[in-house]
Amino acid sequence: MSDRKRGNLIVSVLAVIGIVGVGVLMYQDGRLDGLLGREDTATEAPAPVNAFLGTTMANWPEGAAGFVAPPPAQVGKYGPDKVAAFTDKVRAMLVAARLNPDVLAGKTMQPVLDLYDPESHKDIKGTPEELGWARTLISPKVRLAADPPRVPDR
Repeated sequence: MSDRKRGNLIVSVLAVIGIVGVGVLMYQDGRLDGLLGREDTATEAPAPVNAFLGTTMANWPEGAAGFVAPPPAQVGKYGPDKVAAFTDKVRAMLVAARLNPDVLAGKTMQPVLDLYDPESHKDIKGTPEELGWARTLISPKVRLAADPPRVPDR
């Protein structure tokens, strides 16, 4: 093979390697889909339908119905009425902090903060991240199913 033909072959092979390499990089970056007219490709998995179907959670109560307190009884010096009132406040806090969609999404902490005595608000400071002790926060990258959360009633 002549030097000229060998040079053309080397250039051709390098060009093919370069084109394939650029194509692979464009595919991995998602730009190839746009060039091919496939711009509607999803980058997130769709939210599941019937998210709890076939799981042990399928029989758990939906939402706040799962937060069931034991029957009020005497606890130390506190009678059943006081225990029931305190239990109701704890239940309201759990519902606000663990089930409220706006709190879960990080949009607001107000439903949780409203359950505290107004006098204590001056002591509750911080960014939403710093107030993580007071609620459950779901990443904005996660799409939840439309099904209400389930809470074990045990």
